[in-house]
Amino acid sequence: MHDEATGEALLDEALALLRAGGPEAVTVRAVAEAAGTSARAVYSVFGSIQGMLDALAQRGYARLVDLVAAVPETDDPAGDLVTVGMQGFRTFALEEPVLFRLTFEQVSAELLENEAVAQTAYDTYRALRSRVRRLRAAGGVHPDRTDVACCFAFHATCQGLCSSEMSTWQPPDGPGFWGMLHGADLAPVWHDTLTGLVARFRHPPGEADQPGQTQSATSGASTP
Repeated sequence: MHDEATGEALLDEALALLRAGGPEAVTVRAVAEAAGTSARAVYSVFGSIQGMLDALAQRGYARLVDLVAAVPETDDPAGDLVTVGMQGFRTFALEEPVLFRLTFEQVSAELLENEAVAQTAYDTYRALRSRVRRLRAAGGVHPDRTDVACCFAFHATCQGLCSSEMSTWQPPDGPGFWGMLHGADLAPVWHDTLTGLVARFRHPPGEADQPGQTQSATSGASTP
C-alpha cells in the first residue's frame, strides 16, 4: 500500500530526472532506483510510465495556477493581465523549462483523457478567465469578444513567447535558433507584446487600425 506521500516523493525524483535528461530519462526503473524503492511501487502509484508523465504534467498545470494566483489584483486589470503573462507563464518557462515543454508543448489526447490532469489543466484556463473577466468589467473587452477567445489569444501569445525565448538558449538547454539574443533581457519584448494584445481586446475582433490611429495614439502618449 503506497500513500500520497510516496507518490509525491516519486514525482520529485521523476522531476529531477526530467530536468536532467528530458522525458526519455523518466523510466520506471530510473525513478524507482532514484527513490530507493521498487518498480512495483511506481506501478502501484501511477499504473504506467505514461501515468507518471501525466502526473508531472498535472504538477506543471498546478504550478501555473499558483503563479497566476500570486499576481495581486490592482485597480489596473489590463496591467494585471500583462503581469500574469510575465510573472506566470514566463516565470514558469524560465524556472522549469523542461516541465513547461512537457506541460504545454507535448500535450496529447491521451494526457487529457486522465480526468485529474484534465481538471487541473482546466484550472489554468479558469485562472486566466477570471483576469479577463475583471478586464471586461472595467470596460477593457469589446462585447463581441468572448472570454474563451481572449484567453486563447493570450495563452497562445504567452506560449509562443516562452518557446521563442527558450530558443535563444544554446544547446543542450535550447536549440539556439535565436542565439543572437542569448543572454538578452527580453522582458521589454514581453511587456510590449502583451500590452499591445490586451489593448486590442477593447476593439471588435478583426478590426483594422484606422489610418493615423497608431500615430495619433503615439503622439498622444508623448504629449505632456
